[in-house]
Amino acid sequence: EYASAFGSQACVLSPSDGLHLPYWLFNFEELAELILGRGHDAEQVKVLADAVLAAKHTHFVNSGLEQHGTVDTPVPYRMSDVVRFLDSAMGALNRGESVPAYQSVKSRVMALQTDSRYAFVFGASLSMRDDMSDVLSQLFRIPVAGQPVTIIDISGVPSEVLNVVSAVICRLT
Repeated sequence: EYASAFGSQACVLSPSDGLHLPYWLFNFEELAELILGRGHDAEQVKVLADAVLAAKHTHFVNSGLEQHGTVDTPVPYRMSDVVRFLDSAMGALNRGESVPAYQSVKSRVMALQTDSRYAFVFGASLSMRDDMSDVLSQLFRIPVAGQPVTIIDISGVPSEVLNVVSAVICRLT
């Protein structure tokens, strides 16, 4: 109803039309809930944290940065690096976690990447560019371009991650 109230003055963003929240903008708790769901297993959380941190460190190395981030540092990284870490860690002899934990996390990541309902999060997963400014410009209508109001329609967001997506949008705002 807001779209019809504001008419051409508003830009309507929805998961199927323009809303883009890249996974690397999520803090780790949000990402864990997105990937593993609520009530996730502690072993799977550790596996995911190690994989995400390794992917972020790969970004730092590839970018020539001398920084070391945490699992919550909002830097772009490739989900393919997460999967590659999971594969190599699964085959390691000195792994601390069980193989099923790695397999479960990997299968969940792969399933979400191919699920069209999550394209607004994982759709640009092949891209490594830092587009936080693009996301913020889109949310805050910068430049305004004749549409000073942003309406975010989250009715198309899967219900199991609606709280997480709302939290990310609010935190970015």
